[in-house]
Amino acid sequence: MPRILGCSEQSARTVGRYGSKLFYPLLAKGESGTVMAQQLYESDVEWTRHRDTIDYLAKESGLPVWEIGQIYETELQRLKAEARVKDFLPVLIIRIVKDTIRRKHPH
Repeated sequence: MPRILGCSEQSARTVGRYGSKLFYPLLAKGESGTVMAQQLYESDVEWTRHRDTIDYLAKESGLPVWEIGQIYETELQRLKAEARVKDFLPVLIIRIVKDTIRRKHPH
């Protein structure tokens, strides 16, 4: 499994479990062949909180984790750049992701 800089060993195993699709836009291969995570997540705790939210949305919607993760992380990246208070981002992003899912996958 590739080494992910800035992530604990447990987090790296979890990234491997989800596969690269979930984090594809956020990973870049370094010169030494290591995979470097961009600074979307400031800590393992923050990454875990967002990952748990992605898992929740995937389970609730019945869609693959990687698909929900792509939508979620795109919105997270967009909103985080402008947010002053970042604690409420998951709540806002849940609503955006659900709206996006409704538009992409009408029942």
